[in-house]
Amino acid sequence: MRFDAIYFIDLCKQSGLFLSRRGSVLYYEFKHDDIEDMEVFITALRLHKTELLPLFPDVRNFKQLDILYLF
Repeated sequence: MRFDAIYFIDLCKQSGLFLSRRGSVLYYEFKHDDIEDMEVFITALRLHKTELLPLFPDVRNFKQLDILYLF
């Protein structure tokens, strides 16, 4: 079976696992306390990192806006 990165990202979102990228590092965060079979997601992230990284913008390149200067 062929790995479908877009489907995998959607599956992660549905499970409460959100992915982002900073440079060449793939980050994940949980929106729920516990995800069943989390090891399956982590293993898939490690195996398919090179396919997943280009699908995310590099968040470390975004400028942060100081909200104090907005007012």
